[in-house]
Amino acid sequence: MGEIANFNITADFSKSRGNLWKNQLPRDVLTVDLDNDGEYDEGEDTYAMADITANGIPDTVELKKGTFEETGTFDDYQRITGKIVIKPIKNAKLTLGTNYYQSEGKGFSMSYRQLPDRYSTSYGTTTQSHFKLNYAITENMFFTFKGQNYSRDRHNGYKPLLNDKHELWGEEVAIPSAWADYIPGTVTAGENMNWLSYYAEPYADYNGDGQYSPFGAAEYWKDSNGNGTWDEGEYYSDWDGDGNWTIILDANGDGIPDQEDYEDVDGNGEYSVGVDPRLREGDAYDGTSNYEFYGSYPVVNFYGDTIRNGYSTYHDYQWYGTSYSEYGAELTWQLDDVHQIKTGFDKKNHKISNFSGGAIGGGPFGNTSDASWIMYEFKPEESSFYIQDKMEYKEFIINVGLRHDGLNPNSRYPDPSRKLLYEYGGQSYEPSDLSQLTPEQMEDADWGYAVDVNQDGDIDNHDKDSDGKFKFEAAKWASHKKKWSPRIGFGYPITDNIAFHASYGHFFDYPDLSNSYNFTNTNGSGGLAPGLTGINIDNFNFGNTYAPFPVNTADFYIPTIGSPNVKPERTVQYEFGFRAHLAETYLLSLTVYYKDIYDLISSTIYDANPSQYALYENHDYANSRGFELELRQSFKNNLAWYLNYTLSRAEGSAPNESFHWDVAYLASVYGWRDYNRTFNMSWDQTHVLNYGVDYRHPKGFGVNIIGNYGSGLPYTPTDARGRPIDEPYSARMPSTAIVNMRAYYDLPLKLANLRLYADIDNVLDNSNVNNVFTDTGTPTESTNPNTSPMWMYRPYFWKAPRHIELGITVRL
Repeated sequence: MGEIANFNITADFSKSRGNLWKNQLPRDVLTVDLDNDGEYDEGEDTYAMADITANGIPDTVELKKGTFEETGTFDDYQRITGKIVIKPIKNAKLTLGTNYYQSEGKGFSMSYRQLPDRYSTSYGTTTQSHFKLNYAITENMFFTFKGQNYSRDRHNGYKPLLNDKHELWGEEVAIPSAWADYIPGTVTAGENMNWLSYYAEPYADYNGDGQYSPFGAAEYWKDSNGNGTWDEGEYYSDWDGDGNWTIILDANGDGIPDQEDYEDVDGNGEYSVGVDPRLREGDAYDGTSNYEFYGSYPVVNFYGDTIRNGYSTYHDYQWYGTSYSEYGAELTWQLDDVHQIKTGFDKKNHKISNFSGGAIGGGPFGNTSDASWIMYEFKPEESSFYIQDKMEYKEFIINVGLRHDGLNPNSRYPDPSRKLLYEYGGQSYEPSDLSQLTPEQMEDADWGYAVDVNQDGDIDNHDKDSDGKFKFEAAKWASHKKKWSPRIGFGYPITDNIAFHASYGHFFDYPDLSNSYNFTNTNGSGGLAPGLTGINIDNFNFGNTYAPFPVNTADFYIPTIGSPNVKPERTVQYEFGFRAHLAETYLLSLTVYYKDIYDLISSTIYDANPSQYALYENHDYANSRGFELELRQSFKNNLAWYLNYTLSRAEGSAPNESFHWDVAYLASVYGWRDYNRTFNMSWDQTHVLNYGVDYRHPKGFGVNIIGNYGSGLPYTPTDARGRPIDEPYSARMPSTAIVNMRAYYDLPLKLANLRLYADIDNVLDNSNVNNVFTDTGTPTESTNPNTSPMWMYRPYFWKAPRHIELGITVRL
């Protein structure tokens, strides 16, 4: 297409089982005395029943040192990227592009370790389309106009029970009137039942065993000759103890028990048990505690006979969708020999949606669980504007800028310091009075807070009117966050090879928008979640008990709910340094910096009305300071390298955003107290050394090596019970070191160019620690007597071992 246009398209895919898919046990993990000799012997008592190969079948395995376990983890993706550049007229260039990314994966779970095939699978789909128009107005002035649309969907759930869109789905199922005597009290014969795909399918429990019986409405027997009834000599279970094989239901009297009827909702021709009710048990790993693992367990009927094996799982489901449309423009103008002016703006309109359910399924039909739901959709808006002047004088350079950022959450916010109140028809209602309103009235009710009428600082009976009602004030809308941020940079060359630089700036960091709406459920009782188009919302409540108050705080244990009114974090940064060219190819640089970080968010617990919850608020402060020293050689004789060392310190009033929540909890359990001082931040790393070597031979082969050393990150030391025994984040984990390498060889062909490459991560196969037990400071040992050896071995406490990837790149 010549000079008018050019384009490129790239596509790739990856299938990986991840570094945790296969783990070698570092010790004998079972320490029980199966032979009852009163002691544990090396090499003895190491056998257990577990689905260690992730094939759905329990195996007898030897869980001793050196044994491999397979966990079923994987991480697959496929990606397509396209771009076209068009030059329609002189001085103009139009760039159009699109990206598509799809992923599927399963992580490692300690709780599902023995049943990895039943652990949740995650799915993701991301699409993006964008354009950019560059136009040169004159030789000294040009502008850019740009825009994009972005969308990302993420699903996470139990794969066999999701539809082809990875959604939890549902249907309205008619329960036959003839089942009246054979169904649980949670449903009514002759009426419709709202059924979710995590539920067991509805059935008529003719034999009263509390579970669907595939062998029919009779006591269990082994039908050796396949005639559908019991014959002399065939095995049967005498559930009722009368000495005879008993038929529960035989409508036509032919001596053949009727099959238990069921509704085949998913249409697969087989009865689906859905997600079994939550029952923890530890027999699959002998010697483990009954709360450590999910496992298999016998399902027993009312007569004490085993019907089948069940699985102790209790699945959650999540769909999270985020999208935005963005547009903006930039103008650059070289005003004269000194001044270069840049200015621009950006506008972004978000749409954030969430549908999550916890503890879905349970009981004979699956509909007796008390699921916890999160459901919302919000449309916050971002905007920004900047202007800067780069002034280049003979002796020095100054860059002065001013930026404005804005965020409109487009939502009201909860205030735990005030008394919650509702309003309907001009009358106020306290949470305890909501039973006076019908569901239809609740849908039209508003929420807010009681007014301190006499302004004495307390809400009490003195603030009520003559009818004994508080005055209602609707909840306020979150404020539009706005901030001007000045910035200035200064460069001063001393000689042709040495220059000093300094800068000062204010930076405005938006909060994570998902945190702004954490645990929110704004759907009330009439909401319908994505994918659930087949159910009757009049008979199913995905909402929350306290709707229209936006959070069902009763469904969670002191949840940290999001606040749209949380302010963005502010950073004030100072920086000073110099750069020196040594000879022709070496560059030495030193930078000293200091940062003040204000309005850090943290989780604070309130004894709020109607129930206790925590709220993200801007409580905390942190600072970081340090220096960075780097020596770099540019390419010479096919070789380049760099060496970078950073010494830093980061401390603040709270090491992380959950610190105040943890302190309040530990105070109630252990009597622990907060400290009115600064601590090491959780990300504080004193020493960091980065280095790299890049060799490129003109004949088309090369090697690139990148290495890193980092001193240990901090953690809070505790005793075996988890009680802190020293100041927060006062201990250090072991240091880490890693070397990665990439080698390639180019092979030019007639129709294409091939590149053969090898990527090796962690070349030296170092065992780098990712986390530790806080009572010992090691990744392998805990002093907690209630922790079994199998639960103590946590492969994710270590970073990935050596990984080798070989590949071919084709360029046409």
